[in-house]
Amino acid sequence: ITAGSHLSGPYSISGIMREVMIEETPYNFLAYLPNTFLSYNYVYGLYDDLEEFFKPAYIEDIQAFFDGDIGLFTLNNRLIADVTAAHGAPIARYLMQDSIIAIMEGPTSDHPLRQALIDNDVYEWAPQEPTRIFYCTADDQVHFRNSIVADSVMQLLGAVDLTTQDVDTDADHGDCVDPAVFQTILFFAGLAEWVVATEETAALQAVQLFPNPTTDGEVMVSGLTETATLALFDLNGRQRWRGVLTAGQTRLRLPALPASVYGLVVETPSGRTLRKLVISR
Repeated sequence: ITAGSHLSGPYSISGIMREVMIEETPYNFLAYLPNTFLSYNYVYGLYDDLEEFFKPAYIEDIQAFFDGDIGLFTLNNRLIADVTAAHGAPIARYLMQDSIIAIMEGPTSDHPLRQALIDNDVYEWAPQEPTRIFYCTADDQVHFRNSIVADSVMQLLGAVDLTTQDVDTDADHGDCVDPAVFQTILFFAGLAEWVVATEETAALQAVQLFPNPTTDGEVMVSGLTETATLALFDLNGRQRWRGVLTAGQTRLRLPALPASVYGLVVETPSGRTLRKLVISR
């Protein structure tokens, strides 16, 4: 293992995600609760009947999901509509029987249900290679505290070169994908040792940018032997420019952009490569 990068993960199932499920706070992804329960129940054999865990009003749709008659998003939409109609907001705890809430809120973790949650926590270890955890504070599906807990425990256990970063404070779970993936690409690119195994790979690795840094947005591209699509991304993963260079063309004229580090993705029929471009003023 050279490095690891982890993106908005539910690392703390027994802690943070359990709390999200029992809070009196609206949660717009209710289907994650039955989806997770059905999986764990299949593995651990916790209950014999769905009604032991869920309230009767929601059993029909959950059973339809389990049988494959409806998908996860359809289940989610139906649960949101039903729970909101009954309680005024999509609050996950209202899906569960009172006896299950008591177990989930209980002071001890001895119950098999709580033990199943603990079995699926994934942060109690110390990475020994460079590791990044990227998250977004406004994540509406996987609470950002999962990342904070994972970072804290891993650091205490002796993690080597672990950095945890909020890549976009205002991004929800879906919008967090681009900046988190882009930061991962930059992180991995800095550690990569390129092995040239084919002529196509060699051709892509020959692509170079100059001047770099550029002060006026004008960049020369060398090493292109075929038509390429180019896309420029900022450090938040947002695409800031897109264009095409045909074989033989060398000059790029970029729009006026803030001084910063950018990633230029160069894609040809032979493959794709990433080049770092610095714009200075």
